[in-house]
Amino acid sequence: MRYFLLTLLSLAVSAGVAYAETSAVMFTSDEDMTADEAYNKGTDLFEKGKFNEAIPYLTKTIEEEPRYFAAYINRGLCYYGLTQYEKAIADFDAAHDLNPDHLFPYLNRGTTYNDMGRYEEALEQFEKALELDPENVQALSGRAIVKVGLKRFQEAFNELTTLLSTYGDSYDLLFARGHLFHQIGQFENAVKDCTAALKLDPNGQKALNNRGGAYLKLGKFKEALKDFDKAIELNPDDAYAYANRSQVLRYTDVKAALKDANKAVEISGDSPEMYAARGEVHRNAGMFKEAIEDMLKVLEAQPNHVERNFFLGMAYYQDKQPEKAIERFEKVIELDSSHAIAHYQIGHALKQQKKYEEARGWYAKTLELDESSFYSHISLAECYAAEKEYDKAQEEIATAERMINELKTKMPPGNYVPVYAMACLKSVSSITHGKGSKAKKAAKADREEAVSLLEEAVEVGMWDYTHIETDEDLEHIRDEKDYKALIKKMKK
Repeated sequence: MRYFLLTLLSLAVSAGVAYAETSAVMFTSDEDMTADEAYNKGTDLFEKGKFNEAIPYLTKTIEEEPRYFAAYINRGLCYYGLTQYEKAIADFDAAHDLNPDHLFPYLNRGTTYNDMGRYEEALEQFEKALELDPENVQALSGRAIVKVGLKRFQEAFNELTTLLSTYGDSYDLLFARGHLFHQIGQFENAVKDCTAALKLDPNGQKALNNRGGAYLKLGKFKEALKDFDKAIELNPDDAYAYANRSQVLRYTDVKAALKDANKAVEISGDSPEMYAARGEVHRNAGMFKEAIEDMLKVLEAQPNHVERNFFLGMAYYQDKQPEKAIERFEKVIELDSSHAIAHYQIGHALKQQKKYEEARGWYAKTLELDESSFYSHISLAECYAAEKEYDKAQEEIATAERMINELKTKMPPGNYVPVYAMACLKSVSSITHGKGSKAKKAAKADREEAVSLLEEAVEVGMWDYTHIETDEDLEHIRDEKDYKALIKKMKK
């Protein structure tokens, strides 16, 4: 089973989970059920993905028979499916206490700790599982997935390559490598491996969610929705599938996205991952205060989560609270000093306050960390133009334009990234020409070209109108008639 969440920022992934199978029985009324009958009905509902319905039956089993090992395992997996991880761990601990030499508690705790981001503890659990069964493929693939979480990418890749060579195609191993490819941005390869995994198990929940996420990253919305729809059909209580689908719909149907995101939060019982997903939908909908509220709830549970601190900063920035945005981006840099985009966004927050000299310093720091940041050159141009240093502004525009054109030669035809970037560049370029009739003519040509490029980017890319409306690089084309028409069309 399961899952992975795309929040612009992170993936939650599981290795294979282990559950105790049920045998067919005739169900009696709930009140008259024996422990075995309640267990079988609960497990049947669990296997159908109806986690909330399954839990009362498995709880009844445990009440009737407190030493029912399999009931703890399967109830723990129901809690896991609902992303109620602490409850899941408690059940797996209880199962372990009943049978310390059984593989299942180790496998399932490893999977759960991994999804909680507690990678060292997850690794320890999979290592202990491998002491019991050195050739257990679920434990081997789970260990590789944890190493991906620890950013030991090459080590994980080498392990998976060896394992696939040794054991042949395996659902768990193919999924694990697909997850690795997803994490390092090789989305086509992620799709390929998850598709191969799904040939072995067409109903593989985690491969469906992972492949859907890779399709989303590739801008293939229809394919992504198809995978998430099937995941929800298979597991109606799969909070991650609802959250994942909301991440697709937020670009095309914000109302439907909010419905899915709210459903994910409802199912999960206050899961940080689900609040993070809903926060991103709220940002897309321009509901910045609601996004801030969601992200603050996330950070109560995960105060040092780098990307979620970053997205809270973005929500503050978009809500025109630059001081709070800067505070949050500084927290990101404290946690990860190499986070170039956090440096860049501090520059933006300062520029939002018209502190152009300070902003330029942060854009310069961004370029020290990432010399390919053409957006930093565009923003430097905007700062110089605001201070009427038009020659310097045009030098920065020329540098950014060269870099974007170089990027374009490396990207597949029709890719929206360089097109959108060039739209931003032309928008800023329109304020770098100075005064006079010649300058006005050049500025008008820039604005018209910017709108045309933006229309093209929207056509082929996954842009939402809130992102565009709050992108300060596009501030200079907002009075253009065609720009207003584009935003009006997107809001429909």
